Amino acid sequence: MASTPSLTLWYSPQASSIAPHILLLESGLQFELALAEVNMAQDGGFTGDFKAVNPKKRIPVLKFKDEIITEGSAIATMISSLAPDHKFFGETVLDAVRVYEWFNYLSGDVHGQAFGLAMRPSRAVEDPALQAAVREKALKNLKQEFTFIEGKLRSSGTSFAVGNSFTAADAYLFVLYRWAKGTIKTLEAESPYLSAWAGRMLERKAVRSALEVHTGV
Repeated sequence: MASTPSLTLWYSPQASSIAPHILLLESGLQFELALAEVNMAQDGGFTGDFKAVNPKKRIPVLKFKDEIITEGSAIATMISSLAPDHKFFGETVLDAVRVYEWFNYLSGDVHGQAFGLAMRPSRAVEDPALQAAVREKALKNLKQEFTFIEGKLRSSGTSFAVGNSFTAADAYLFVLYRWAKGTIKTLEAESPYLSAWAGRMLERKAVRSALEVHTGV
């Protein structure tokens, strides 16, 4: 019998590390969680111990045996390779392409540019007088992006982001949807397909279990 993979996921509550946590729970793989300690008085927020693990000062981080893996799509690919029966990147090559397509859009446009600049406009401009305008533009972009996502789900006619089965794209989209609900107050009313999809996600035990860790609820 093959030995159980040695996996550790570094996470921070309510952060994008919820997505790989969901995948690990779905996979049935054995893993450990490690809390990335945050001290906002320090540069980058994370403590020195975590910055030694990932000098990028970003979570999530997955340790596989002696290898440190960063970036959400890379971590999802690693988890998928260890649990191939779960089809986290779909059934076909085209499905996998679509999952990566979602990851690129969500990590770049939605997470990095919209949420990133809305929460930390100083990443774009150092002058405090200009930061309010950066935040306003980022929030406008965020609303447009979720309008696009709603339309994409509606036109696809499928139950999940890629086809009718859960994939890694759903785990990441779920995190960003939760963030967006707290930012765009009309999101649920204006996005019936997205809201119905989120309801299906909450029916999954792995999703609820991950939220218990990250939110305490």
